[in-house]
Amino acid sequence: MAITIEHFNDFKEKYLSNTTSLSLWQWALVVVVIHKAWSYYQHYISIPTYGGIFRFSRILSTIRLARLGPEAFSRLYSKYPMILLPRLEFWIVYVQPQFLEELFRAPDEHLSFLDATFDVSPYE
Repeated sequence: MAITIEHFNDFKEKYLSNTTSLSLWQWALVVVVIHKAWSYYQHYISIPTYGGIFRFSRILSTIRLARLGPEAFSRLYSKYPMILLPRLEFWIVYVQPQFLEELFRAPDEHLSFLDATFDVSPYE
């Protein structure tokens, strides 16, 4: 079913008849923000992280981890079986040995060295 101008006009008369153009832009902005948040949530990996997930907090977490040294890392590593540590431009996932064995047994269609290389590479 193709959406035509008549469909939009019917929708506008039915639901948006008493709104101004400014509120239409506000609704559009809300829809875009919800869509972006949902797409981020869909790709989010649920691994415990050290510090924040956003860029600035990730930089602060990297500095704090470098300052605190091995005791902060060993405390996290003993508490969680898998942790995500920030670096300035990327993340490093540290896993305990039982998860490494699981990675070695995973089939090639689930894990790809070439795809991982393209993810890390700055070239498109």
